[in-house]
Amino acid sequence: MVSTDTAPGQAANSKYFASTRARQQQLTNAITNLVTDATLPLQLVDTPGFKAFMNVVEPRYAVLSRRTITRRLLNFADGSKQRLGAELEETVAAGNSVHCTMNLWSSCAMEPAHSRYRNALVILIQIIS
Repeated sequence: MVSTDTAPGQAANSKYFASTRARQQQLTNAITNLVTDATLPLQLVDTPGFKAFMNVVEPRYAVLSRRTITRRLLNFADGSKQRLGAELEETVAAGNSVHCTMNLWSSCAMEPAHSRYRNALVILIQIIS
């Protein structure tokens, strides 16, 4: 059953959800999480196959471009860095110790189709109180 309710900024006969519509945002967040969790290439969202898939899943979803997804990820990363920095400052100010280790590695075993090597940077932060 197709819902006939409309969000502000969306015409009743609009082909796509308005960008402010909860369902549009829910699907966009799910796609962004899928791309990051599965370490998929961002170009996935620009492929005809993905667009056809999303048309079956939700025909009214306006698939975002790779550039838009990239901007969303960069904004999320910036916010995460700020939150982490503030949390570390609070931890040190409270007299707790912070121990960090970093590991950088590459692997041919996790080779994606578009690259020779898969690289990873892992940072482990332990707070000792």
